[in-house]
Amino acid sequence: HHSGFPHSFWSWAILNSAHIKNILPSLALGGRTPFEMFYGQKPDISYLRPFGCLAYAHIPDDTHQ
Repeated sequence: HHSGFPHSFWSWAILNSAHIKNILPSLALGGRTPFEMFYGQKPDISYLRPFGCLAYAHIPDDTHQ
């Protein structure tokens, strides 16, 4: 638990990792995804963003030096 996140975030992390695994192609499924095998269509992945996206932190004016 090196991340410093509270234990309550672990369930969210596990759900997300399972979701990602279910929308990734699998060699065992002939390059198809588990989602595709279950629903009969490719998953929409347009909402996914890579880790490391550009982000800016807002620093209030009264804290600038």
